[in-house]
Amino acid sequence: MIGELLTTLPEGLQLGLTAYEYRQKGNCQDIKTIVMSGPDTRQAIMNAVNAISPKGKTPLSTAGIAAAVQLRYEEDKATAILKIDLNARDGADAPIIDADLVWTLTNQDGGVVVLENVLRAQILQELEEGAYFAEVLRSRDEAMAELGFVVGGSSKDITLIVPFAIPAATLEVVDTAVAGSTISVNWTGSSDQNDHITVAEIGNKDADYVNYTYTSEGAFLTLKMPPEPGTYELRYVMRQDKTVSPALQFRSRSNDL
Repeated sequence: MIGELLTTLPEGLQLGLTAYEYRQKGNCQDIKTIVMSGPDTRQAIMNAVNAISPKGKTPLSTAGIAAAVQLRYEEDKATAILKIDLNARDGADAPIIDADLVWTLTNQDGGVVVLENVLRAQILQELEEGAYFAEVLRSRDEAMAELGFVVGGSSKDITLIVPFAIPAATLEVVDTAVAGSTISVNWTGSSDQNDHITVAEIGNKDADYVNYTYTSEGAFLTLKMPPEPGTYELRYVMRQDKTVSPALQFRSRSNDL
């Protein structure tokens, strides 16, 4: 009878097998799910049916409740919804990017595209449990990052690291200047927030400087020279202390030369 039933059921159904009073006669609690509900379970069900020998007459209502509880558990487990925060950084130690990102998100289990070319700095999305693949593009330079991740258990933050892009920059200054004087600097560059031009001792780290001025002050800047004579470097430094242009060396001389 079970075999005939299985052949008549439509393809694609989630099928399982719950048996009752098949081990202990007269035990109304002798109920067990032998085959968990799912696709492609027909042969497993037939094998299980052929292997058991019912012992009693447990009411169908009791067995039906047990089966329903199990099916409900499986359904809830498969459709758990979790909140996911997708964001990106310009390099591993950089702040979260707050603009100009394009996102695509795909469910790898079924190949379903959840988001496609969504222009947003950050994605807050409710997702079912499963495997996903995220892609992000920084629109100003088309740098990309991608990451596969699994949703399950609890909500989480997913951060993609976009390669840090170093744009071109130029600096123009006089070859020499009096120590402690103020010189004019002509520059070109990205002029992102907190970019600055520094004068530093040769060999020092990008973050080290004697004096500096922000590029937000304009294309023609003034910069005070070190108080001691010597050879120094002029640097265009982006936020996060990343030098953009090759260091431009010049000489700071004493006033009596």
